Amino acid sequence: MVGKGPVIVPDELLDEARALYERAAAGETIVGHETRRLRRDGTQVDVSLSLAPLRGPDGDVRGIVGVLEDISERKRHEEELRRRNEELSALHETAVRLLAQEDARSVLETVVARGAALVGASSAMLYEVSEDGRTLTGTIAIGDAERFRGTTAERGSSLSGRVLETGRAEAVEEYSTWPGRIPAYEGVPLGPAAAVPIRVGSRIVGVLGVARDEPRPFDPGDLALLERFAGLASLVLERARIPERLAASEQRLRLAVEIAGVSVSETDFARGVTTLDELGASTSASTARCRARRCGSGSTPRTGSG
Repeated sequence: MVGKGPVIVPDELLDEARALYERAAAGETIVGHETRRLRRDGTQVDVSLSLAPLRGPDGDVRGIVGVLEDISERKRHEEELRRRNEELSALHETAVRLLAQEDARSVLETVVARGAALVGASSAMLYEVSEDGRTLTGTIAIGDAERFRGTTAERGSSLSGRVLETGRAEAVEEYSTWPGRIPAYEGVPLGPAAAVPIRVGSRIVGVLGVARDEPRPFDPGDLALLERFAGLASLVLERARIPERLAASEQRLRLAVEIAGVSVSETDFARGVTTLDELGASTSASTARCRARRCGSGSTPRTGSG
C-alpha cells in the first residue's frame, strides 16, 4: 500500500476487499472506491481506495499497487450538508402544510419522524405538557415507541420530566439501564436516548424524546438538530391550539355579554353588520332586564361591538 493510513479491514468488509483485489489482479483499475478501514485503536475511518495492476515486461499482472485516502473530514462535511438540506426541506414542508391548514397530528408525525431519522434514532416520542405543567403525556410516537403512546411522566422524573424541569436538552448513554427511566420501559432494550424541550415563547409546551438501537451516544450536534425540529413542532402545536383559544375567548365574551346586558355584533365587510344569531338569547335577556329597570317604551338596550 502507498500512503499513510489505516490498513486493517473490518471483518464485515473482508468479502468486499477480497473481490476488489481479485478485480485488480485480473487487470482492472479501480479508482476512488469509498469504504471503511480500522485504525490501530479499533475506531473506523472512511477511506477512498484505488487499486491498479502492476504488469511485467510480458504484460502479465505481477502485483497490485493500492492507495488509501482518508476522506472522513469530507464525509463529515457532506453529512452536515445533507442534514442541513433535510432540515430546510422539513421547515419548508411544515410551513406549506400549516398554511394549507392540514391536520396538526399528521404534520407533527412528519416533523417527529424526519427529526428522528436525521439523528439516526429508531424511535421517538413527542410528549405534551398538561395545563398545570406537572405531567407529560406521549401523544405522537414513531417506530418502537408506538406501543408506548399515552405513557405519562411527572415533572422532574424520567429523562423527559427532567427536561421539563430544567428546560435543557439532556442525553443518556444507555436508557434501558438508566435508573431514572420511565417504569413502562422496564425491560425494553433501548440504547442511547435524548430529549429536548419544545417551547412556545418562554413556556415549555412539550418534550421531544428519541432513542437509538445502536450503541452510539447522542452528541451536541444531534441535540442542536433535535432542538431545531422541536422548534418546528412548537409551530404546529401552537397552530393546533388556536381553535381552542378562540372557543375559550368566545365563552368569555358570552359571559361578559350576559353580565353587562349588551348585544354584540360582528362586522362582515361583504354583507354589512349583522348581530350574531348565537347571542340572540343574550340580547333578549338584556332587553328583559332593561324593561325590568323601567327603561321606558321608547328606550332600547345599549349596543356595543365586540
